[in-house]
Amino acid sequence: MTFPALDAPSWPDTHAALCAYAGLAAAIKASLSGDGDLGCNTEGLTTGPIAAGDQVFEICMALHAGQWRIRFADGAEWQRPLLGQPVQELAEETFLVLETQAAQLEIEAEADAGDAEPMAYDRGAAAAWFQAAIRIAASFRQAGGEAYVEADDLALSLAIDGEEIGVFNAATGELEAGGERLEYDELRHAEDPADVLAQWFEDLIAGD
Repeated sequence: MTFPALDAPSWPDTHAALCAYAGLAAAIKASLSGDGDLGCNTEGLTTGPIAAGDQVFEICMALHAGQWRIRFADGAEWQRPLLGQPVQELAEETFLVLETQAAQLEIEAEADAGDAEPMAYDRGAAAAWFQAAIRIAASFRQAGGEAYVEADDLALSLAIDGEEIGVFNAATGELEAGGERLEYDELRHAEDPADVLAQWFEDLIAGD
């Protein structure tokens, strides 16, 4: 299991853009289901299936592909490249697609006027963060936990039985739980990162 470097000069701006896009997906999900947490799958960040009107759809930020995707249970699909476009622009397109595909759909989430500005976005930096996050999420799930993404800061929350016990901070790249920290560079440069991570989670869960 190889962990990528997270020190690209473009990462702070890309982090802000990802938070904005994730916030849009989370707001749509929360408006329709009451739950604004996002999950990780092998493509990127996802709302998971959402029932709306006579449709079921899922929004996915496919971070390696650099795309914003909406997939419907009837097989319909719509996507746009993530290029740093204003959130307001992406929101308007997304709402139109959702309202067209699900006739009874009413979305209360709206982008702020301040979301009309283009953003700096580096697809490579976004993909590198995602590779770190999905590896940590998968390892934690194998240890018996669950992981979800908080859209406001892109933190990966690690929970046992619904209670958060740790977090992977997107901005700093470090794992933190119960006052203990695992520095990302220590994990990345370990001889066997997967074993280090598995042992850390095992000790964390046992201590909890």
